[in-house]
Amino acid sequence: CTQTPPTTPQTREDVLRIGKWVRVSCTKHIHTWDGSDTTKDVYTSYLPACLKDDTLVFSTSHLGTRYYGASRCSGGDPDHVTFNWGLSNNGNNIYIYGNVKDFFFPIDPMPFHNVDEIIIDSASVNGTLPNFYDGAMLLSYKIYAHDATYPYYTDTVTYQSEFDRY
Repeated sequence: CTQTPPTTPQTREDVLRIGKWVRVSCTKHIHTWDGSDTTKDVYTSYLPACLKDDTLVFSTSHLGTRYYGASRCSGGDPDHVTFNWGLSNNGNNIYIYGNVKDFFFPIDPMPFHNVDEIIIDSASVNGTLPNFYDGAMLLSYKIYAHDATYPYYTDTVTYQSEFDRY
């Protein structure tokens, strides 16, 4: 009689480390200090093609690599850059830092409600993974931006980027 050993379920870290991840959608929801709300489709409206074909690889030791695709934003773009990453809260929260600012925070050419997103100096993402499947994940992360007209007021900008694994 032969028995098959029980399989250990993969953790979210294990799943992230399999293959490359490419962004397939991105939205931005802006909730302003005065109660206005709007949602923009970043992916189709203004995300440059040079960012749409970039891929992320999550490696061991919490090191990651962003590979630039065939479309380059600048002739001087390298083939890849590295970043650090990790999960917390039972795999429901993710942090990514180092060399990710332009990838996760694309500049909106038509900001809503005078939100000056150029002031974003964050080189890190602290977000949640509300939807996570074997071959897809939704990464949600927030920033707090100052209104250009009323700098003492803060608007909340929530990005949601969906990634597929291939």
